[in-house]
Amino acid sequence: HATLAPRSARPPATSRALPGALACGVPAMWRAAGPSLMVRPDSQALWDRRRVAGFDLDGTLVTGKAGVFDWQWSITLSDWQMYCEDVVPRLRDLHAQGYRLAVFTNPGRRVKAVQAYVDAFVKELGVPVFVLMGQSIFKKPATDMWDYLEQQTLDGATVDRAASFFVGDGDVDAEFARRLQ
Repeated sequence: HATLAPRSARPPATSRALPGALACGVPAMWRAAGPSLMVRPDSQALWDRRRVAGFDLDGTLVTGKAGVFDWQWSITLSDWQMYCEDVVPRLRDLHAQGYRLAVFTNPGRRVKAVQAYVDAFVKELGVPVFVLMGQSIFKKPATDMWDYLEQQTLDGATVDRAASFFVGDGDVDAEFARRLQ
């Protein structure tokens, strides 16, 4: 399995990340897009891509080193690993095929830990990924994160939903995908 090494020996700070407090201490690559939505934008050059390959993060792209993932306990980079060895090459392949990669995740209370992991994940991946972390009204299964992706980055155009897909691992993800149809 491919793993990500921590950027430093010091674990990332955690946040209580209550609705309305997500913007506190936002890392440079991230921006607050509302009181309960954080985004890590991809390259504006990709905004013309209408096919989206969307993924949940935990349990789909990454897992805990013990084989399970729990946002409550997996709080440092060393706690996480790629779900399987095929994740990175498959995502790179989708990017090469013209898909816009997007990750939609509900981070729970570990916003800063998730941000640090996502930054390392995107760096290892080596291709642009649009990441959205939602809480409150933006949490999956609500489609507000997807709507934000369309409304704010496609200059009024819409995603080709018939040619796009979303992959997740839980009931909330299945409901999110159903609502996108």
